[in-house]
Amino acid sequence: MNHYLIFDPVEFLGDSKVAIKEALLLSNPSKSKYTILTAHRSSWADSGFCNHQVNLISIPTFADLTHNENGVGYRLKQVTYALLILFVWLRHEKITALIGHSGPSVDLPLYITKKIINIPVIQMIHTPIEKSYCVGYCLTIADRVYYLESVKPCVYLVINHYLRRTLSAVDAHTQSHDLMLGGRYRCFQNGISKEHWPTRAQYDYPTLFWNDSALKCNGLDLLTKAAKELEQFDPFAANICFTRPIDTSLPTCDTPKLLPHVQWHQNPTNVDEIRCQSNIFVSTSPKEYFGFDTLEAIAAGMCVIIPQDGAYWDQALTDGVNCLKYKPGCTDSLIKAISIANQDLELVVRLGDEGLKIAKQHQASNSYRAIVCGLDKPMFTPAPFLLIPTNETR
Repeated sequence: MNHYLIFDPVEFLGDSKVAIKEALLLSNPSKSKYTILTAHRSSWADSGFCNHQVNLISIPTFADLTHNENGVGYRLKQVTYALLILFVWLRHEKITALIGHSGPSVDLPLYITKKIINIPVIQMIHTPIEKSYCVGYCLTIADRVYYLESVKPCVYLVINHYLRRTLSAVDAHTQSHDLMLGGRYRCFQNGISKEHWPTRAQYDYPTLFWNDSALKCNGLDLLTKAAKELEQFDPFAANICFTRPIDTSLPTCDTPKLLPHVQWHQNPTNVDEIRCQSNIFVSTSPKEYFGFDTLEAIAAGMCVIIPQDGAYWDQALTDGVNCLKYKPGCTDSLIKAISIANQDLELVVRLGDEGLKIAKQHQASNSYRAIVCGLDKPMFTPAPFLLIPTNETR
């Protein structure tokens, strides 16, 4: 049986964590078991691992190190986490591989550990990654890399950026291309399992739904501004679910705000129940490389309103056919889209039905097939250190 150590230093439930949980649930309980080293234990508390051997270990709070993202403090944080991983590795039954799902710059302690004990590292990538020599080096020594299909160009650019430090442009391109075509790299799409498929939305009366963290970058302020303006002539009911990161240096929105007909739900544990009481989903996150909340919304048969930003769902969905679109960051454009949905329940139902057809193409059993097969097969010999960096800088 393979025993995987999953490193999870992120203190909130994001898309990458939702995706990896879906993949792990599909793995064979008789072939794989997991020790999860996490900074956010509640993200894993009700994950449905009733048939799997799963051991949760909380990461201690390192208050003086958490916010360090550059310089000596950043390096000290990564080394501290690496020592913690080594401690867990020594104290628990033989661990055969390490798994990171937050991106190489966040999962750097796994690569430090690999340098010390030469243990295999599996990297999952769900969002764009930092263009740096350090991240590029990590990707060249990772034993397996599973990346979301929409971030493939970004992954290539980071690897190529690293290789061009010592190779010509032509040779760097060839090696980058060969590496990503090799057996260590596999792309995937996100999906939802049958067990976690969302409950169908209600179609009795128009109700908006929003679900994300309260970080300003997720655009909640855009929705609240639109709600204030619409209150004057076309008020709408809404359910807003939000999580507030426990410890982050990133700016957050001022929530909850007093808005008529808006129900606020902080850190809800019953998101599916709240979502099915709604039928219009609004996404305000710009340039999302996937957007799990959008997938869950169309899987629930909701009418989704998304920014026309060239991101994944903008390309996958068609305005007026299976969604409504608005100009990114434009309050007036968002107000127009919300008003159209709020005044035409038949349109909401029609767009919801059409969106559901797209959602059914994202079954977890197909989306995560490559990852699950990789987890269940016998463990492999770690990749050799063929590319040795010099003077890595973040």
